[in-house]
Amino acid sequence: MTRENSAALPARMVDEATQRGLTLSHYYGAAELSFVAAGTPGSGLRPFQDVEVELCDAPHPGTIWVRSPWVCDGYEGTPGALQRDGGWVTVGDVGRFEAGVLHVLGRPDAVTTAGATVQLADVDAALRP
Repeated sequence: MTRENSAALPARMVDEATQRGLTLSHYYGAAELSFVAAGTPGSGLRPFQDVEVELCDAPHPGTIWVRSPWVCDGYEGTPGALQRDGGWVTVGDVGRFEAGVLHVLGRPDAVTTAGATVQLADVDAALRP
């Protein structure tokens, strides 16, 4: 299941909204990356203007790397998932491109729960004792 589908409204609600003349949108981003890509149901996610997206094999195959004027400068305090390589940044999400549409698959080493990304290594470390 792709992230864009995991947070999506049920098809019945999309149909009802469309019948009432509403346009629904979804997006991909992260606090560190800002908004990366957006779309409407059925159109998929496409990068915002001035945002470049590439998929690389590091640190995992299909890792989403972003170059954008809106990425954060870094963290104050505890470091997070942000990695830099020149002007490119990633938070470790992986995905794939199909016909110019970005499909976000999530993070191999993390889960998202209640809107928060939880690193599996942190859970493992807390449970080991």
